Amino acid sequence: MLEDEYRYASEKARRSVVTVVRVDPSNAFVDRCVGCVILNSAESTFIMTAAFMVGDGGSLQVHFDDDSTKLADVLLTGEWFAILTVQRHKACQAIHFREMKACREEVIVLAPISYQMPHIHVNGFVVAPSIIGKDGQMCRVEESKSYFLITCPCQDQGQLNQNRLISSPVFDTLGNAFGIIYDDCGVNKLALRLVKRALHIKDLPDLLKGMHKMNISWQEALRTLDKTRQESFGKRTVPPSDMSPQPKRRNTEAVDDESHA
Repeated sequence: MLEDEYRYASEKARRSVVTVVRVDPSNAFVDRCVGCVILNSAESTFIMTAAFMVGDGGSLQVHFDDDSTKLADVLLTGEWFAILTVQRHKACQAIHFREMKACREEVIVLAPISYQMPHIHVNGFVVAPSIIGKDGQMCRVEESKSYFLITCPCQDQGQLNQNRLISSPVFDTLGNAFGIIYDDCGVNKLALRLVKRALHIKDLPDLLKGMHKMNISWQEALRTLDKTRQESFGKRTVPPSDMSPQPKRRNTEAVDDESHA
């Protein structure tokens, strides 16, 4: 019965999860990471992914669940996350934001094992619905209340050992997102690396506001920034099919390789 719930949730959520691939100027594979659709507007689709995917040279490709690929532009970057924009993709769906915060419950994470293969669903559990941290003077660290811990038996690291699950949504068994994976809980012990720290989805607007620094809703801010970008640099130079060439593999790359808020 529980396996049926997992299957239902992953089927509902899979259109919201993408794989972001970075290629160098010769179109050779550099790295990949998960991403999620946070907003689908009239002209553009907005993707959240890990900030380490943004680099000099080359380009970013977004691989959707329906096997289509779009070239992405970087709209915003922060310490941990980046926001990408692509030409609107009708077949995808923005993650559904759950109102209730995390409790002790079963969770599902969709993990990309390759940009050429479907995401696999990984089962986990909320082991700490909230994290109340204190500093050296035993004063409460206010930011700590925005996070919770989940088990996630999937250890996927990038070329420089970055966590490729950063920005992956944490779904409940109904396919609703209530968190975003932030990082590993610990870096030295494998047992700790299988525990992930996640941001409560209700705190995502504050995180995005810290990135766009505008006194409007995050949805309106992204649309405004995207419009300004297009006016400044022109429309995306994407072929009519909107399909970019598949990245070439390097010898070092093994097996791999409208928001409801």
